[in-house]
Amino acid sequence: MGEEKIYIRIVVIGHVDSLKSTTTSHLIYKLGGIDKCVIERFEKEAAKINKRSFRDFIKNMITGIFLADCVVIIINSTTDSFEVGISKDGQTREHALLGFKQMIC
Repeated sequence: MGEEKIYIRIVVIGHVDSLKSTTTSHLIYKLGGIDKCVIERFEKEAAKINKRSFRDFIKNMITGIFLADCVVIIINSTTDSFEVGISKDGQTREHALLGFKQMIC
């Protein structure tokens, strides 16, 4: 009998342009979860599609966050970007204050 796999739901959030997609995709690729041919096909398709606006997916993000077992916050630590993100009205600060049970920063 094989071991039973344990699955967890992970959500990756962070400030706009903090490289969330790039970091997550690279991790999945390095762990063998995405074939190189698939990456190349997605790169071609992505070049043809416009980016969705931030407002389009806020509702889905909030729903996903509260269904997740763990949240990973990607923080832009370049000069000034961290300060802007953690400031009184910054997105990083808002994300960190959502009240998660488990958070990885």
